[in-house]
Amino acid sequence: MNAGEFTITPQQLSDLWKRFHERIAGFTDFGSPGNEFHKQELDYKRKVLQRYQTEIGNEQLRKWVDAGEGNKAREEISKRIQANLVAYQSWRPSVGSTDEQSAAVLRAFLDATATPYAGSSTIQPIIQATLTQGLKPSWDTLAAVLWAMSPNDYFPVKIDHYRQLA
Repeated sequence: MNAGEFTITPQQLSDLWKRFHERIAGFTDFGSPGNEFHKQELDYKRKVLQRYQTEIGNEQLRKWVDAGEGNKAREEISKRIQANLVAYQSWRPSVGSTDEQSAAVLRAFLDATATPYAGSSTIQPIIQATLTQGLKPSWDTLAAVLWAMSPNDYFPVKIDHYRQLA
């Protein structure tokens, strides 16, 4: 195994799928997700996404970021998409607590989502911007912000699912 490479055994994968199916009964794949998946994962997320897109959207967020209003941008997006997708404690450590930090990190998100997802290299600049600002990337924040900005390329998973699978 190379440094930084993640491997999972067939047994570990089987255990993860078992736990996932206990929480989301009837899920086969995203093409056939079953009724529980729709109820638990899709309906409220559509409302959250619509709220972000109609009340702010990427264009307004970019205006705040370009004007150096990183904190305003962070606060406004977090109000719209937090729901139970992102732990409220994750925003400042992963997006920033100053205008400069938040603007730099959110600019990286906006730049990454300006083009379709093309593999892990697409989000690498977000991770780099986060680390450069002395912050720690958070998976729940990363997934939710990417999804809000580019819902055709990304999909968030509830923070509770990350915790339960861990």
